Amino acid sequence: MMSLALFLHLFGLVVWIGASITIGVLLLSICKLESSASRNQVLTGILKKSYMLIHPAGTVVLATGFYMLFTGWQKLVSQGTPKPFWLTFMQHGGTLAAVLSLVVASILSGKAMKQLAQKDAQTGMLKAYVWVSFATVLFSLVILYFAAAKPF
Repeated sequence: MMSLALFLHLFGLVVWIGASITIGVLLLSICKLESSASRNQVLTGILKKSYMLIHPAGTVVLATGFYMLFTGWQKLVSQGTPKPFWLTFMQHGGTLAAVLSLVVASILSGKAMKQLAQKDAQTGMLKAYVWVSFATVLFSLVILYFAAAKPF
């Protein structure tokens, strides 16, 4: 069961990071176009579709991470092994990245869709969504480095 959880965790992480980067690059490139109703429809469609990829993938990463942490940690505690730094960093940092990504991205994309529904829509909130997405990806990659390299 642990190997299935690890597979789902890594698969969710790949989908989450890959979709965040792809959608961020798409949104930034489309934002540079002149404001029009069709551009705003495309941007709104991309934001709605991102919900179907990013949020379920982030939820899978969070759920499988908790499962692996609690089942694996029980084995370490029963053996008397202290919790290593990389595991603590991955636990706290990964949970923070997933929860903040899901909550902040939901709020910002909702506000961006409301802005895009207006006739003379500005893309300020959309750019904030993109930069939050990129910051989450960067933070997730730092966490992934500490989990994989175990430098401490």
